[in-house]
Amino acid sequence: MDIGLTVGGAFLSSALQVLFDRLTPQCDFLNLFRGRRQDQRLLKKLNTNLLALRAVVHHIEIQQICDEDIRTWLNQLQDAVDTADNLLDEISYEVVRVKLLVSGEETSQQVRFCYLDSMMPKLEETIETLEDLEKQTHCLTISLKAQLVTGKTDSPKRLPSTSLVDESGVFGRHQEVEEIISKLLSSDDAAQGSSDVIPIVGLGGVGKTTLARAVYNDKRIKQHFNITAWVCVSEEYDAFRITTTLLGEIIGSLDSKVSASNLNQLQIKLSHRLKGKRFLFVLDDVWNESYTDWDELRCPFVHGREGSRIILTTRKESVAMMMGSEMIQLRSLSEEDCWSLFKTHSFENRDPNEYPELVVVGKQIVGKCKGLPLAVKTLAGLLRSKSNIEEWERLLRSEIWELPSNILPVLKLSYNDLSPVLKRCFAYCALFPKDHPFGRDEVVQLWIANGLITQGESDETIEDTGNQYFLELRSRSLLQKASDFSLFKWEAREVFLMHDLVNDLAQVVSAKLCLRLEDCPRPHILKRVRHLSYLRDCYGEFDKFKSLTGLEYLRTLIPVRINFYSFLSKKVVYDILPTLTSLRALSLSGYQNHEFPDALFINLKHLRYVDFSRTKITKLPDSVCTLYNLQTLLLLNCWGLVELPQEMQRLINLRHLDIRGTGISWNIPLQKSKLQILLLSYSTRFVVGACSDSRIEELGELQNLHGSLSISELQNVANGREAIKGNMKDKKHLEELSLSWSGINADDSQIEREILDKLKPDKNIKKLEINGYRGTKFPDWFGDHSFSKLVSLHLRKCRDCDSLPALGQLPSLKHLSVSGMHRILQLTREFYGSVSSVPPFRALTNLVFKQMPELIEWHVLENGNFPQLKHLDIINCPKLIGELPKSLPFLATLRISGCPKLGVLPDGQVAMFGIHLSLIHQNFSSLQKLRISDMPNLVELPSEICGITNLGELRITNCARLRIIRIQEMQQLIELVIRNCPDLMSLTILSLPVTLEKMHISQCGKLELEFPEDSMTGSCCNMFFEELRLENCESLRHLPFDFFPRVHTLIVYSCRHLQTLSFPHGIDTLEVERCGNLKALTVPKGIHLKFLHSMKISGCDNLTSFPQKLAAPSLKYLWVYDCQKLKALPDYMHELLPSFKNLWISNCPELESFPDGGLPFNIEILDISSCQNLITGREEWGLQRLPYLRCFRIYGSDETSILDESWKLPQSIQTITIEGLPRLKTLSGKALEGFKYLQVLEIKHCPQLQSLPAEGLQGLTSLATLEIEDCYQLKSLPEVGLPSSLSVLKISSCPQFLSLPENGLPASVCRLEINDCPLLTPRLHNKKEEDWLKIAGIHTLLIDYELV
Repeated sequence: MDIGLTVGGAFLSSALQVLFDRLTPQCDFLNLFRGRRQDQRLLKKLNTNLLALRAVVHHIEIQQICDEDIRTWLNQLQDAVDTADNLLDEISYEVVRVKLLVSGEETSQQVRFCYLDSMMPKLEETIETLEDLEKQTHCLTISLKAQLVTGKTDSPKRLPSTSLVDESGVFGRHQEVEEIISKLLSSDDAAQGSSDVIPIVGLGGVGKTTLARAVYNDKRIKQHFNITAWVCVSEEYDAFRITTTLLGEIIGSLDSKVSASNLNQLQIKLSHRLKGKRFLFVLDDVWNESYTDWDELRCPFVHGREGSRIILTTRKESVAMMMGSEMIQLRSLSEEDCWSLFKTHSFENRDPNEYPELVVVGKQIVGKCKGLPLAVKTLAGLLRSKSNIEEWERLLRSEIWELPSNILPVLKLSYNDLSPVLKRCFAYCALFPKDHPFGRDEVVQLWIANGLITQGESDETIEDTGNQYFLELRSRSLLQKASDFSLFKWEAREVFLMHDLVNDLAQVVSAKLCLRLEDCPRPHILKRVRHLSYLRDCYGEFDKFKSLTGLEYLRTLIPVRINFYSFLSKKVVYDILPTLTSLRALSLSGYQNHEFPDALFINLKHLRYVDFSRTKITKLPDSVCTLYNLQTLLLLNCWGLVELPQEMQRLINLRHLDIRGTGISWNIPLQKSKLQILLLSYSTRFVVGACSDSRIEELGELQNLHGSLSISELQNVANGREAIKGNMKDKKHLEELSLSWSGINADDSQIEREILDKLKPDKNIKKLEINGYRGTKFPDWFGDHSFSKLVSLHLRKCRDCDSLPALGQLPSLKHLSVSGMHRILQLTREFYGSVSSVPPFRALTNLVFKQMPELIEWHVLENGNFPQLKHLDIINCPKLIGELPKSLPFLATLRISGCPKLGVLPDGQVAMFGIHLSLIHQNFSSLQKLRISDMPNLVELPSEICGITNLGELRITNCARLRIIRIQEMQQLIELVIRNCPDLMSLTILSLPVTLEKMHISQCGKLELEFPEDSMTGSCCNMFFEELRLENCESLRHLPFDFFPRVHTLIVYSCRHLQTLSFPHGIDTLEVERCGNLKALTVPKGIHLKFLHSMKISGCDNLTSFPQKLAAPSLKYLWVYDCQKLKALPDYMHELLPSFKNLWISNCPELESFPDGGLPFNIEILDISSCQNLITGREEWGLQRLPYLRCFRIYGSDETSILDESWKLPQSIQTITIEGLPRLKTLSGKALEGFKYLQVLEIKHCPQLQSLPAEGLQGLTSLATLEIEDCYQLKSLPEVGLPSSLSVLKISSCPQFLSLPENGLPASVCRLEINDCPLLTPRLHNKKEEDWLKIAGIHTLLIDYELV
């Protein structure tokens, strides 16, 4: 499918536009040639050529013409235009450099003229090339005309949709169907106009039309509406056709007197037909965004009866928003529903159960479709008559665009509808791999750096324009919002993805100008690429990057997907990256290099975008300051970076600087007034000095701050007149602000109030923190409803304040936290703000009062306050008494801690909110989580608590006198946590709700669990614990799970008096640790351990054995640690544990052998640590019979030899770790023979090891990694014998290690790490030493943890 040609034109258009922008009279570039008439004529000639060429490119792009000759011509033109762009950009760069560095106007002009003289021959050559290409356009014209005549264009056509539906083919949309039908059948008194439109929005092929059909044909709809009609609107909007179709659907045929070309007559006729009738129209596949067109079209609709509805399907959110309606976003189908759809169309008249091989491949094909029904149905149709497994596998391996299907043509309709600038912006996103999240700011800055978008004529910035373009692509469903993503919890950000098939479309239309390096095996394709991304690896990237050396036209190079152990080797940094002289955007993000050399940037004059984020650099290369074109510099989370070079002020074009997560102070050596975006975080603090070093007035010029700003030590601001110089009110892009004071109390609280008053932020602020404010009252602007975007407010340690500001009328406030305010006695009515028809705190969802030692009373309004409150925390308010808000209909989580006087009745019962628990269900019906802690007077949790019918989680902590818990009637309780309640005596299993899934009990020293004695007791036989955790319950002696409850995960920790434990029903995971008196594990009669998956037994000193014949067919993992008296593992493991994979045994000194019959046949990992008696009997292990054993680790043994014939290891071993053998002096060469599949050999903590065998290592033909650590006597590696397969060599903490092999290391080694080897390290740092010459060719070299 050849649909990539036109976007090549789109990229070419942007390159041409950049050149035109340079050559406009308004641009400073032409001023460089003042007094040079010959050069000016040359530039005019260039401009004329470009105009002619642009006209041809525009024609090709509009007509979407595909022709090999035209493709070749476009490629040549792209090269010539990019060469011209580089040339003019280099001239601009040099002139700026001279201006900045050469003093004296006359001298500067002389240098400039001399440089221009040297560049003119190159410019003349480029213009000649463009002239030749322009001449070729005369030949191309014939081809263009011929293609237009034959209609050979790439403009996909399709049949209009109809309302007919095959109900058996609708899958996974029942919920959406019912939701829409509910809206359609809702009360007829709904207002007329835009509110009666129901837009269905989604990606092409996601099933919007199918959903509309299912609704349209529902019997309830046909009965409810007098008139129904369906019209496919499509891309070409035509009001005549739409109105005619609606009339035709209603009356069957048009009156011959009504002219089909007269819209007025058609609308009059339609309005008469609709008068007094309740109608449903479906407008399918709407693209037109013109409100005027829509307003005209719907004129007849207002004559219909109230309750009339319109269903509209569209790919564009903007269309739905134009209708003014709440849209239904249609998401991808689940994999299960996709499989049902696939089976229907691929196995028709066949039983899938008869084709198990096809089912396996079919499910993989479904996964490839990523929930897009169109793709599922289309691919299923291709396989409809095919039963050959090879044909199914061939389709699975194929790319979507290679198949004879309509999937990409349907998606390409969305692409065709884009403007040229949006086409190239969309195509650029082909850089990102499937499922790779990307941020909006990241993409917009890359677009700007590459000239894909340009500054408009309006006052808005180019960043604003880019954001609009990004949102436009999102509104068309070409980009989708993903769940919030962060590498770290403090770096949460909004991220986006492309659906896999949209990603395929982007790859196709990018015409191989945007590629991922892993998808580009052929060098000739790389020569043409402009924008390139790649996946990081751990080996320095040299092998991957060799093919990039000297790429003439590459403009973007970015890594994707963070790897926290990635380094860029010096060969890449010194020898490859500096040759990419056309780069506009370079990302080094995520690499663990501590520095980058000056040589890297000296020749990269065209760079506009550089990203050092998340690197370990401590200093920026000075050569960064010579990047005079640089617009974006990202230093996010460079924790070791504390300052910027002083020469940074030379970066006269820098617009976007991100120093969040660095140690850089606010005092940045830049022309701050030119920055459009300066991103700071709270860690980037502006510290107000007591001296003149840092005055708050210095913040005044930073008008373009973005992100977060923290201002501390505000006690050093003298008064309000000084504070106002910070000009906080004009920082319109600041979203988060923290203001902090420290030190002793203020002398004058009024002055403190004035200071805070003058620090009033702009109304766009979203998050505000006030810490240590020293005034007694807050300024009037607190609580002003004009702060309509304020979402989060934190007031901390304002110890002198005696009242809270009126915050109740902030319209968007969702999170309010008040803590450490020691003089607050009451929450008065003023806290709610002025009385109005709008309830106070209308948007508040989270409210926290914490560390308020003097708070006594909370004045409660009668009703209507906190209407949306979901989470309420009252912590450490020891004097608080009385009522809390009574009616909180949406309260989901309540936490009360350290409030001993709050609602406690004389008898020790709880009366939360000033009302008895028997009334709670009337006021807090939505409460789902209740957390009570540090309530010393709580004796009994009464049965009335069952009135909280929706309670799903109950946590009780640090309630020293609590004795009785009765919760059996809590029929929704899912999780119960009881911690540190030492007086709690008993808990009857039968008293627990059958809904309970998780129970955690810890530090309840007197608690005893009462288990039933037979299997016929009540409904508890239905109880199933997902997780039961018992910790530090010293009264527990027996856990007899003979009958129930069933338990999925059982964790018993530090129950010191526990003696016996039986396996529960349904057990999947069992962990028993530090139960020193445990003597027996038992399997009750009738219990089958068919679900047991993993088991961990640790620190059980008195346990001597496992149950006899432990039949657990699903058991895969067994850990046995620190069981001093254990003498045997489970019997007949080889027969009773058929799924067994991994065994870890540590510090079991009495264990002497494996059970009779040996270990299970399928075991893959065997780890034995500090079990000397077991190791002594190793000849009886029979490991040679285990063909799947791949990892073997031995630790802590007195053996003097290792891996000899007595170990009998199988040849299948891939990883061997030898660790903690203090008497081991050497490895036998014979010991290593035969391990032909061994890939990793690790030797650690063997202090007496002196040598490695040459003959043995040489036979390890698959060995890729050799790691040696803490071998204090080892002096060298074998002179010969390291295998040619070795790629990674690590030597650490070997103080006697002196030299590398005489003949060097194998050529295959690409990563070498030498750490803490003091005798060898100096020889490696000295480049004149022989050892340096032995390693100089290795791609990635780390010495003492630093990349060399």
